[in-house]
Amino acid sequence: MAPNIIPLKDITLTTRNYTIQAMVIEKNIPRMSKTSSSLYQRIMLQDKEGNKMQATVFGYNIKILESSLKLYHTYSITNATVGETPEMFRFLENKTQLSINARTPVEEMQIDGLTMRTIKYDFTPIAALQQIKHPDPKLDVVFAILNVGPRKFINHSYVVDVRIVDQSFQPSILSLWDQFSEYEAHAMANLPGTFPVAIGLRLKTSKYYGRTLATRNSSSFIFDVLIPEATALQSWAVANTKKLRELAATEPTQVLIPNTEENPEDDTIQIANLPISVDKTQYLNVQAIVRVTDFGQNFYYLACSICKKATNAYGHEDFWCNYCNQKVPALAKIKFNVQITDPTGTIEAAIFSEIAAEFYNITEADATNGQLALPILHMLAEPKKCLITLKAYMHNYAGISQLKFNVHTISLDNSTETEDRSEALLVQPPNTPNKKSKKEDHNSSTSASSPTINTPSDK
Repeated sequence: MAPNIIPLKDITLTTRNYTIQAMVIEKNIPRMSKTSSSLYQRIMLQDKEGNKMQATVFGYNIKILESSLKLYHTYSITNATVGETPEMFRFLENKTQLSINARTPVEEMQIDGLTMRTIKYDFTPIAALQQIKHPDPKLDVVFAILNVGPRKFINHSYVVDVRIVDQSFQPSILSLWDQFSEYEAHAMANLPGTFPVAIGLRLKTSKYYGRTLATRNSSSFIFDVLIPEATALQSWAVANTKKLRELAATEPTQVLIPNTEENPEDDTIQIANLPISVDKTQYLNVQAIVRVTDFGQNFYYLACSICKKATNAYGHEDFWCNYCNQKVPALAKIKFNVQITDPTGTIEAAIFSEIAAEFYNITEADATNGQLALPILHMLAEPKKCLITLKAYMHNYAGISQLKFNVHTISLDNSTETEDRSEALLVQPPNTPNKKSKKEDHNSSTSASSPTINTPSDK
């Protein structure tokens, strides 16, 4: 029977008895799974129509297929198991992925119209990083490696800083977080040549060292590649070896001060996929509708004017601060909870003074007896489509541990996509605020209200 050859775009979870003809355009270093003791290896396939699909090889199959799935070689692959790509590792619109194992027929072959020259990259020059305005770019960069730094433990994560450069002679930092600091950093440090060249795919801009580069869950690296851009950079590095040695021996021109609150993994995730508990503070990105729905809450709390810790004192008179061991003036600080909704669910998160002033233009002067004026409340009730970085952490009180969310950063989502259907989940705000204030425990005022996740099926 002739093989049923289909393009990658037509593969679904129910596809059976099929063959694809595709090129391996990415092949990651095998690594240990976080949830088991098994190795896995990520692969990217592309067919002659330009369709792409993710694939994975697990366990002992990696060694068996090592010589059968080579980078930039073309193959026919028959009846690989079709599954769904885990959300945190998905970076294509296609939600399906192939699982290739030793029983999967894999045969190398020539495919008309599919060669290395047909693989196109849109590389971003290192000098252009400062001009990038998109809040969540996925950048492809070709670079020469100046040096690979030591592995460090920062903010509960491991990181290796790699100094990189291209023809601009403007060195930058590429931060390899967590598993990238273990696997890819080791590979980069052992590449042959004085200033070897590599390609980084789906990188993000980072504020960890100002405006530099960092990895995300979906990032990938290609070494020893012979595409024109890489060979041109390698020739340039060889021709400028003396200058690059001098550059590698000097400190960066700008003072690079780590921002320990930088999130090593900031891929946008759905609210339904947020964790229900965390072992350490995590920073998680969501794309959602933000608004205030609880108008009976207090919109500020009192804190020590020296140590800034919350107090149960009332009024604005001086009080005795047990942390500072002295009598100090009370300082009003803005704090209120917002509802954050996407198509999968809803949570509450706390917004504090800095974010309130920056995003809403609200200061302590706007709060009177814990409340805000009606025009401000109406403004807060207006749904806003935003990109939000949440700070997730466990809050312990009276022996009970709860997951809390604070808004770490927030910006308007100005994308031109169709209006997010999460607005359908929103309830209409009341015409006037509830004048009965809810008394809060100011000892826990640095935390958000207990989050609850409400999926559409709950309603």
